[in-house]
Amino acid sequence: MARSVEDLALAYDAMQGFDPDDPACVNRTAQPVAPLLRRGAAGLRIAVAGGYFKPRGQEALQAIERVAVALGVDRDIDIPQAERARSAAFLII
Repeated sequence: MARSVEDLALAYDAMQGFDPDDPACVNRTAQPVAPLLRRGAAGLRIAVAGGYFKPRGQEALQAIERVAVALGVDRDIDIPQAERARSAAFLII
């Protein structure tokens, strides 16, 4: 596994934890992800998102297809009203 992925997982794990000075922080038990890397993609449900998320360029579509084949993805999904949800998120932010 790429060392950068392990580094990211370790950094994420190190940043978990409650910060009483952060009003948006939730006080919950840390959930380390670094040990989960050994599992790889086993047990994950993976699909290719279309509709709003589908890129327009042929090169990007070909890259998505190569990754989907490599991961054994056999499902395409459409997320209803994704564009409206993204617009609402922009307004909230």
